[in-house]
Amino acid sequence: ARLADAAIGANAGPEAYLISAHALSWLGLGQQADDALCAIPDDELDGAQRARVAFLRAANMLCAMADPLSAKAIVDDAMQNAPGDTRDCLVAFHTVYWAAMGCPDAARAASLAVAMDRLPAIVGAVTAWAITLACGDAGRTADALAAAEAGYAIAESSFDAAQMRFVIADAEVGALL
Repeated sequence: ARLADAAIGANAGPEAYLISAHALSWLGLGQQADDALCAIPDDELDGAQRARVAFLRAANMLCAMADPLSAKAIVDDAMQNAPGDTRDCLVAFHTVYWAAMGCPDAARAASLAVAMDRLPAIVGAVTAWAITLACGDAGRTADALAAAEAGYAIAESSFDAAQMRFVIADAEVGALL
């Protein structure tokens, strides 16, 4: 978080804000993480990056701030303004939202519209966790294990998604139980 803040101070660009927000969220500092994401200069983002920021804001709102209604509203609002070819992260969030809300059938249905190969690593890893959780909750163990393996592969290949192995493993154990 300190390195990201120094990079922000040196005008390093949007990625520094994303790293700062990510660290703050995982430290349980949800409001500060949201502030960092909201501070990204909008003129430095393209449509796909805006969708990624909306996903990250919503995931932070859902998990770190325990506010699912605001999380879904962030994504729903972003969907209204996002061109169709930039919506991958927003579509993926619906899987995350429904899995976290304990609606595995809605999460699995939402996951059918997700193009995992087009997602940034952290978004893909979070989505793989959600699919693992939803499939496990629905008793679809083989599908849950396949989603977990996909999530581990994403997490292992990216510095910003490595910690997701722990939550994916938790969902995988839940599916096995």
